[in-house]
Amino acid sequence: MVANFHSRPVKRRSGGGKWQLADFDTLQREKKSEGGSVWKGKRGLYIIRHMEKQGERLPVAKVILNNEFLTGLFKTKNTAIFSGDARLEDGKKFLLFRVLAADKMEVKIQKSS
Repeated sequence: MVANFHSRPVKRRSGGGKWQLADFDTLQREKKSEGGSVWKGKRGLYIIRHMEKQGERLPVAKVILNNEFLTGLFKTKNTAIFSGDARLEDGKKFLLFRVLAADKMEVKIQKSS
């Protein structure tokens, strides 16, 4: 453990503190509206619905994949990347949604340890 600038202990993850990520899907936008957008990927149809109530620790949107809730999307320091986590068959996994263009996005998932 290492102390940060607030003198609190910080646990470092192996691999330099970065998540090991794998490709999950690549999305192409099909429709856009004021309340959200519809995206198509290899895994199916994604609906990204914007949340009306937004705050520092609240999700900015929720993601529905094939009519099932997948994750909430949270802002990151990088405005082109949003984070979330999903409860999948093999446990809870961290997800990153990276905007590549106005109509294209890639999704990465945390690799199993």
